[in-house]
Amino acid sequence: SETWECTACHFYNKERFPYCEMCETPRPEHDEETRSDHDEEMPSDPVQTTGLKQYKEIKWECLANGGANEVQLSRIKFYFDLSTQKAYQLHNISNPNGRSPYNEGAENLGRDRGKWLDFNINRNGASIILFSLSEPVNLQGYELFTANDFPERDPRSWNVYARVSCKAEWELLDSRPIVNSPFGRHTSYGIMEFNYGTFEEEKRELEKGKVFMNENEINLHSSVELTTLWSCEDRNVLKEYKTAYDMICIRDSVMSDTKINASLAQLDSLINAKALDGDFTSCVNKCIQKAYRLSKKQAAKATCKISYYPLQSSILSLYNSFSWRKKYLHATVRHLTEEESEEGLWGVLNILARGGSECKARKIMAFNSVVQRVVPDIMEDQDESQETCKRVLFAVASDFVENWKLKAFSSAFLEPSKLYYQCIGNSILRDDVEVHGSNVYAALLLSTLGIQLPLVPYLKDTPKGACMFIDSLKQEVLDKFDKKENFGKSYSLVCSSTRAKNVGNYFLGHYNSVMELANEAVNPSQRNTQMRKQVSRYLLRFAHYFSTDNILEPLFLEMMQNNAKELNEMLLLTMADARFQENTPIQEAEDITEWIYNVDEEYNYTFRPEAARTLFQLLGIIKE
Repeated sequence: SETWECTACHFYNKERFPYCEMCETPRPEHDEETRSDHDEEMPSDPVQTTGLKQYKEIKWECLANGGANEVQLSRIKFYFDLSTQKAYQLHNISNPNGRSPYNEGAENLGRDRGKWLDFNINRNGASIILFSLSEPVNLQGYELFTANDFPERDPRSWNVYARVSCKAEWELLDSRPIVNSPFGRHTSYGIMEFNYGTFEEEKRELEKGKVFMNENEINLHSSVELTTLWSCEDRNVLKEYKTAYDMICIRDSVMSDTKINASLAQLDSLINAKALDGDFTSCVNKCIQKAYRLSKKQAAKATCKISYYPLQSSILSLYNSFSWRKKYLHATVRHLTEEESEEGLWGVLNILARGGSECKARKIMAFNSVVQRVVPDIMEDQDESQETCKRVLFAVASDFVENWKLKAFSSAFLEPSKLYYQCIGNSILRDDVEVHGSNVYAALLLSTLGIQLPLVPYLKDTPKGACMFIDSLKQEVLDKFDKKENFGKSYSLVCSSTRAKNVGNYFLGHYNSVMELANEAVNPSQRNTQMRKQVSRYLLRFAHYFSTDNILEPLFLEMMQNNAKELNEMLLLTMADARFQENTPIQEAEDITEWIYNVDEEYNYTFRPEAARTLFQLLGIIKE
């Protein structure tokens, strides 16, 4: 009997079959019959556009996904006209060296049903899809669609190449090193115009100061990259936020940095010195063995002695929920197992097990908490040079600012939010403030002022646990949180009982994600003016804790506890500095205390902020 050859897999099928028996590719002469309504708009012959290069083959190369061992998509479309969104009908599709289940091969990427799934992305280091076209065609852009399940399988990094013939060199048409996949299933990533490898140039443009991104732009960036872009020092600050920005006397480079960055850098150093060997399960097992003095077999079934979570399975659940964080969590557990005491490891295991048993936001919080236990190497340089003295004092001051940030964050946002929810009788959202509310407020500080906290916000979190408490609580109640004696304290210690106006459970309106809310807060459009004015009121609550009146004296007293020697050395440097001669009336002082304070005959001390400002400017802690 007569047969026909499949153009995709070259299997010979019986005449009566309209689809390939092997790969289900439509028979060429049956293409018109099998098209969907959308495909009817697609030309049967390639449409040529004058002046554009024509390609015969396309290669899509996936370099990374969301952390799974597989990668998948439901469809890929290539467009010859972006203005009308007209795409080519694709049939000759292959996945070289890929491994797919039956009926989930690469040929599905050209159809409106099914999906493509490749098990070999980790084994091969990449997953490649080849499109062979019957004639040379023009290309302007493309579109990817997520599959039906498992978002961690979604592509997050890829390149697109094309060539004019099978013997020609591949040319780079598009490069997407870090992409956030859509939240929905069977959902488009958005139509992408070829950038010809200029992604890094576009990123540098963003780093010059632009902070707001439209929907297509923001989907190009992961949470990590958004954190980098929003915290860059030369960012623009919108006029509504300038008052809060100018109120903060601490330098941008200090406010935009965090202990976690230093801990991650230390972990990178530890990994470079000693590569991660063995799997994470074995690493966790060793940690449990040391903490509880158990055998390997007993450790595999152990439960947490603090919270009674199953240890190994809970911690593995935490680990498997991450992508880029995996290696850092592995290195952290390995390092802490070597360095921490048994009692210390009890706390580490409890944090990890609880995080693994709860929501994504709690998982991120657990990661942040344990990673900060990895302390960067302390400089052992015994040289008493001026630069060494400065570095020591700068490190002490940076640690103080980091802890001050957390207390200010608590007093400015978290505790008033908890009080509001307590007053209106919503204990569920009150308990959400610490994790989910923290993500909202931390993301807001990041996008508007470029401030990073020791807790890296989970930008894909649902915005809940944050509220418009300024509109609800009376001013005298808010003033109680601002008193020095209440700084960083729980609402239950600040205000035992009060009444609150019910202003609802949403902060600044309804948003799908924390990332969307934070990005909208820096939307400079005229229609967004009212929202920016609302946000500015909350930023001012945080910023005033970093004014010269509020932070300089506590910072000096903290440094005096253990670093009086270095401060007195800095006094000599400061008195020799031209700025000292210009800004301070006292020309000589026996020690740093006598210089920072005016002391009267009755030994009453009066703080001199102008002297402290000069000292801390020389250290590089506060703005010039």
